[in-house]
Amino acid sequence: MEKPIFSILLALAVALVALAMLGPLHWSHATCLAAMFGLVSYPLIHSYLVDGRIDVCEPVFLFVTLYAYFYIARPLYLLKTGETSTLLGFYMDRATMANALLASTLGLFAFLIGYYWGRSRKFTTSFTNFAELDLSRARIIGWLFVGVGLLAYIYVIFVLGGGWEDTFNTERTARYYISAKNPYVANLTSLVGAGLVSLCFLALLDTERRARWHILIGLMLVYGVVDITYSGSRRFLVNIIFAVLLQRHYLRKRLNMQRALPLLMVLIMFSAAWLYIRSTMHQGSEAVRERLTQVQLGQVIEDMNSQGDNVIFDYLIAIINTVPTTYNYGYGTGLLRFLYFPIPRQLWIDKPENVSRIMTQRYDPLAYLNGASAGTSLVGEWYMEFGWTGIIPGALLLGLLIGLGYRWMLASMKTQLAVLLYSCGLFSFIGALVRGGMFGAATELAQLTLPILLLIKLARMPQLAQLHWPARVSTPANQTAGYSFTRE
Repeated sequence: MEKPIFSILLALAVALVALAMLGPLHWSHATCLAAMFGLVSYPLIHSYLVDGRIDVCEPVFLFVTLYAYFYIARPLYLLKTGETSTLLGFYMDRATMANALLASTLGLFAFLIGYYWGRSRKFTTSFTNFAELDLSRARIIGWLFVGVGLLAYIYVIFVLGGGWEDTFNTERTARYYISAKNPYVANLTSLVGAGLVSLCFLALLDTERRARWHILIGLMLVYGVVDITYSGSRRFLVNIIFAVLLQRHYLRKRLNMQRALPLLMVLIMFSAAWLYIRSTMHQGSEAVRERLTQVQLGQVIEDMNSQGDNVIFDYLIAIINTVPTTYNYGYGTGLLRFLYFPIPRQLWIDKPENVSRIMTQRYDPLAYLNGASAGTSLVGEWYMEFGWTGIIPGALLLGLLIGLGYRWMLASMKTQLAVLLYSCGLFSFIGALVRGGMFGAATELAQLTLPILLLIKLARMPQLAQLHWPARVSTPANQTAGYSFTRE
């Protein structure tokens, strides 16, 4: 039997086993959850049987792991505990839960089709066409990024925030209000991350000074502690650490099964911890709704967060409950923010807020008054804009883009710079996609990739600036250019 067909049959077998185990649930809930179990297992089966290796840094593994914990573990918890309402106070009858699970299943199915379609495409050129870097100049630019980012931090804390105590005592409130007051300065702080990622990449290329890489990792952790203290957000720190480990994985490692499985387990454990923290499974819905009743117009409660703003499946329930009955479809208007977001709010006072802020305004007013935002879920945003007809095309397109990005990196790995560019923002972009909000995901991606592109442009070696890498036909998926895998 052909390996691709066999991998599909094995994923189907996983789904059937899951269906048998979920037998006590209502048939509609059990069918959708079982289908998602099978779909989540498919990338692992496909990689082992068809590709002959498991590349733990392949983006589909990160995607399906996060997807499983948000869209499988959360509804399973709700069904097991017999909850009849979400943390946001929306009633969950059998039909609403079934619709939310069906939307999640369709989104995952379409994403995987798009991903493997994009990953199978062939590139006739490396596409990068970047000349080699002047390493000393690149290091200077990297440290310049770090310096500019630190200056932005100082300005945000001591000018916009009113001082050290005022800024850090308000935590998330300070983060969001300062960003709203001057997002252009606040976003410059991400240059610290971009600089450290580029410096770690340059340290990996310098095989004679390996200690430099470990020193930079230490500086990155120190920066992360400060960033978490100031912003209350862990995702950006995890993003740059993931970028650096991805670079080390592709530039210095030759992966085999013994190394792959422990890394995969670490990824799963991290995702489980992230889900627990972000989904408030440890809080009862009554406690959260009690807080929401305390909200008064114009009120801001410091250090107070309902935690419901990040329960992705709960927001999907809220969307299905209220669109289009209470709120009309967007018909793509939410995506127009890509066009008008550069206009300063000082010039356009009534400029629409992004969809993540609209979500909290609708469904979690306490979080909204505290300046927080929320994810729509991957399928929720497409449902908000186009209803059921938007889920499959939207998820298919996203899967295609991520699959193409991964294939491009493998085909262009000989340039090494492809690894640097690909690594930046990957974790944050996929994490933001699973939570939902195309604009937010694109913004987080741009905050790292645009500075890296600038560094590459400015640090080209003058004598090689006009040279191009020769055209090269990509090899099959299991024989990647410049990188080999062994199976034990």
